[in-house]
Amino acid sequence: MTTSQFVLDHSTSGRPRSAITSDDHAGVAVLNVYGDLDQATEPRFVQSVDCAMSASPSVLIIDLSDTRFLGCAGMAALLMAKEKAQANGIGYAVAAVGPTTARPMHELGLSTEIAIYPTVAGALRATREATPKDPPTPPLAEAGGTR
Repeated sequence: MTTSQFVLDHSTSGRPRSAITSDDHAGVAVLNVYGDLDQATEPRFVQSVDCAMSASPSVLIIDLSDTRFLGCAGMAALLMAKEKAQANGIGYAVAAVGPTTARPMHELGLSTEIAIYPTVAGALRATREATPKDPPTPPLAEAGGTR
């Protein structure tokens, strides 16, 4: 497994408030988003997605389990990443659960556009079983966020 980190935003203490790490799981790229994904961090997120896709993974999974804020610009970037992945023949899924990430995506209807799973393991399992003609679709019970 290969890991790299992209720092998005520094606090005044010099420690990153938001960051993205990239892991390679046997040809599946997993981008872990820590902190906020919003208008301020969206440009670096897009760069991270482009960098991950340049390695031609079979699947790109965005892990939002450590994301503490997901803004409108972040959700738009997730949808654009899915469209880029599809255009390049790369599978795509998002791991998100709870009121910070999964609930707003479900309430805005993104769960009809993006396969959302509560864990990276669930997304990995589903995307490995999917085919280009039958993309991953999470079961509704598994994809729902807590209220």
